[in-house]
Amino acid sequence: MKFNHLQAFLTVIEHKSIRAAARALHLTQPAITKAMHDLERDLGVPLFHRSSSGVELTEYGVLLKTRAALLIHETQRTREALGQIRDGSTGSVAVAVSSTAALTVLPPAFKEFQASLPNAEVEFLEASLSFAYERLRDGTLDFAVANLAPGSVDDEFDINFICLMDNVIGARLDNKYANSKSLRQLSEATWLVPGSTQGSRLLLRSIFEMNGLALPDHIIRCQSLTVALALMSNSDMVSVFARPLAAREFQRHGLKIVPLREKFPATALAIITRKGDHMTYAARRFADALTVAAQDLA
Repeated sequence: MKFNHLQAFLTVIEHKSIRAAARALHLTQPAITKAMHDLERDLGVPLFHRSSSGVELTEYGVLLKTRAALLIHETQRTREALGQIRDGSTGSVAVAVSSTAALTVLPPAFKEFQASLPNAEVEFLEASLSFAYERLRDGTLDFAVANLAPGSVDDEFDINFICLMDNVIGARLDNKYANSKSLRQLSEATWLVPGSTQGSRLLLRSIFEMNGLALPDHIIRCQSLTVALALMSNSDMVSVFARPLAAREFQRHGLKIVPLREKFPATALAIITRKGDHMTYAARRFADALTVAAQDLA
């Protein structure tokens, strides 16, 4: 397989036609067509279903799509790493962060990282865990940092736990549930599940199960922490938050910790990488800065 053939293949997929891909790459249509035929001949399988309306991937093409993106990103990262050694440059890093990580460990970690590598290029993506996993698979991200609920760890990735965070229940100051002492009193409340909905729902389930209670009937899902805080500030909804996040955000949003007597499972803040992946120098430095910030937080 040739590198330029893989690039052309991904461009055809992106633009859904050979003609549009040729325009995007500033090449002729016959050149792209030949590249796709050469790639199919090299691999020994058909990659596209061709029709007058464009192209669609075969099952072989679907498999190659993920692998091709990964190969291209890995090649670019390798060239970058070699350039860092040759030129003394600082490279780049792309990181996905959960809302909790963004509001707790990210600011001090980024400050430390910038002080050590001021010329490094950094790209942040606030994303759900499932979306971060997808971007780790195709090599778009160097790593993700997120708080993981019990049972939400995917064996496909390497997980480096950097600290544990206690969880609390939050409510508006004048919420009718704000001074509840028992979790049972909140069974009839409407619960808002912010952040990664799958992980947060697992956490909510574990909180109620470990206290011998059924999961509440009224659960509102919300991918955005910003939206969740705004809704809670203006309703009688309740939700679960990492204690460091509550300490930072509750007062300015008119929220408080509900003084429940029950114990809750902690969540683990973790750095997540593709299994067996080797971080670039810049990514390693950033991950180290996050680890130090998490230890200070703990």
